[in-house]
Amino acid sequence: MQRLLGLSLAFAFTLGAATVAHAEDPRKAAGEHYQHGLELADRGDYQTALDEFERAYALSPNFAVLYNIGQADVELGRPQKAMDALERYLEDGKDKVPPGRRGEVERQLAQLRSSFAELSVTTTPSGAHIAVDGADIGATPLAKPLTLTAGSHVVSASRPGAAAETRVVVVREGQKTELRLELPDLRRPNAPNAPNAPNAGQAPTKDAETKPLLPPVAAQAKGENDRARAPFPTGYVLIGAGVVLGGATVAHYVWNHGRVEQYRANEAALETDTSPGRSERQVENNELASSIQHASVVTVVLGVASGALVAAGTVLVVVDQASRSEHAAAPRFELPNVAVTRDSLRVSWGAKW
Repeated sequence: MQRLLGLSLAFAFTLGAATVAHAEDPRKAAGEHYQHGLELADRGDYQTALDEFERAYALSPNFAVLYNIGQADVELGRPQKAMDALERYLEDGKDKVPPGRRGEVERQLAQLRSSFAELSVTTTPSGAHIAVDGADIGATPLAKPLTLTAGSHVVSASRPGAAAETRVVVVREGQKTELRLELPDLRRPNAPNAPNAPNAGQAPTKDAETKPLLPPVAAQAKGENDRARAPFPTGYVLIGAGVVLGGATVAHYVWNHGRVEQYRANEAALETDTSPGRSERQVENNELASSIQHASVVTVVLGVASGALVAAGTVLVVVDQASRSEHAAAPRFELPNVAVTRDSLRVSWGAKW
């Protein structure tokens, strides 16, 4: 609270000289909003105080008000907005900011930055559009690392004509994390012709002569033998993976739902809490709400992935059973490449359907 009162006299003096000159000067109204904001902050009503400070700054953009805006944001548990306001305060104030106050604000900024994490996102190739938790960030290469709250975040990179690459990244306070994404090639696949097959009217090459094609009957017999030796159907593998992932989704939801109840209980307790440590507990509960929101995104991603695996496995099982019953040549399905990492599950196919 002392920080909020620190600039009251200086700002009031600056505005007071202007109010005498002209009764209808906007700076008079700005001074009234500012003084009202100080009174509200003294009573602990930081949200309404912040509204008053912002109205004062809109009417008369004096750099000193930015300090009070930043301190109100700190009390409300909004470190990112507080950092923005305090950085503008130092930049706009320049030499007008007393050395002692500048050092205090710089130390406060350093402390606020330590509660965040940095995430550097690069893509190969560059030029991909980046989104974090659904918010558009820009195209790679990004000008600077992203400043994020600690916890899990959903990062996606997309280009026209290709599916988006999505990762769930966990970042920690005060740490720098790098995320490198290898994006799929946008080039069209080659024509389905055999690479060594001679064109019409062209003499066969030596390579083509050394690799004769199987007779139709032998090729058909080979295909039937291959199907007879087929491993455990891929469809059942995908369905099993989907069921396991679905169980993990339910467990994650139940865990996060318990934290929601904890947040509500904390909010109810804070409404009647008048102890000195109420501000710190409010900040902690706000951080819990942010973590709950991010965890909800992870639950949705897990649920979608589980449903996709079960659906894909079901389709494969149905097609495989149909092809066996008809004893006919069916499209060849290859075992998918399944890559499971700490942050994602990727499935890619080696052949077309």
